Amino acid sequence: MRGNKETKNLILVLVSASKVMSKTEDIFFKKKIFHRLANFTEEYVDFKSKGSVAQYREGFLKLKSECDNLLETVDFVIYSNPVDNTPLLYLKRRILLFKLAMIKNINKRVRENSSIKIDYPIQKDIVLDQAQEPASNKDKILSLIKRRNKIRAKDIIGEFNDISDRTVKRTLKDLADNGLIRKEEINKAVYYSIL
Repeated sequence: MRGNKETKNLILVLVSASKVMSKTEDIFFKKKIFHRLANFTEEYVDFKSKGSVAQYREGFLKLKSECDNLLETVDFVIYSNPVDNTPLLYLKRRILLFKLAMIKNINKRVRENSSIKIDYPIQKDIVLDQAQEPASNKDKILSLIKRRNKIRAKDIIGEFNDISDRTVKRTLKDLADNGLIRKEEINKAVYYSIL
């Protein structure tokens, strides 16, 4: 199985997902991951069967979209599930490795076959996915704490004009209760940092 990293990574994603689903007790999360995984696998099989250039490009975009949907679901479960997230983080890593292998493979095919034209908007789309603002207040605050490492609640409140003081404090409490951040008191000041 040395030849095709993309297929190997797909198999590792499937194995990791089955381990996560076997350890997850929440039925909602199991169903959510299962349906996303089924759509993702179906798009992969469909993508591999594409013959024409136009179908190949369309298949790539659909597969990338399903890959992103699966990543989004795994992130949702990671942030919503206060238990051990190690298998979920491993699954996320496997999905990202699959996505990377897929992008490398498509770039290789484009270089080898001049009849396949995949415009730069795909590449821009990939970069835009990484640069988008986090959607929720929890994601915004968590992202800021990751960037600054140690930060006070007062500084977080000052950073976000669109989030009320109460919401920031409630979100910080939720993040600390879920084990995503650490709360430390130093000289009567409270600092938050990533675990």
